[in-house]
This record gives sequence, structure tokens and C-alpha cells, in this order.
Amino acid sequence: MLTYKDCLDWSELDQDVVDAISENQQMSQILALAYGQRLVQQGNGPRKMRRIMINDIRHAQDQNNPFHAAELRRVLQQYIRINPV
Repeated sequence: MLTYKDCLDWSELDQDVVDAISENQQMSQILALAYGQRLVQQGNGPRKMRRIMINDIRHAQDQNNPFHAAELRRVLQQYIRINPV
């Protein structure tokens, strides 16, 4: 039986990115992992992933949560370093 950790280890994503997808799409971690993995395999997937994270940052700012916005910016910067377009 595969565990969530097995799936995460085999994916091209890290936990922070999965968390950002889960928050943005309001879905469970395992669904966010599957959705994110599918996105990274599409031609325009990395751009969609960036938009998801940018939307999360804006939402955190709108909610007056600068700490969460800063954490999401860190995740976005890390994602861009790994997945440049």
C-alpha cells in the first residue's frame, strides 16, 4: 500500500507547494498532490502553479496575514528556482 509520503517522494513537488495548492483549491493534501503533479507534466503547468501561489499570496495579504504571505512568497521563489520558465 502506498502512503502519502511515498506519493510525495515520487512526485516532482515538495510539501510546501502541495500545501499551497491545497489551500488555493480547497482540497485535501493527496488530491492537491495529484493535481499538482498533473500540472507540472503539462506544458503550461508551471505557469498555472505560479498563478496558484500568487493568488494564495494575494489572499493572505487581503486577510491581513503578512506572515503567511511571506511564507508563500518563499515557497514561490523556491518553486521558480526549481522550475524556471
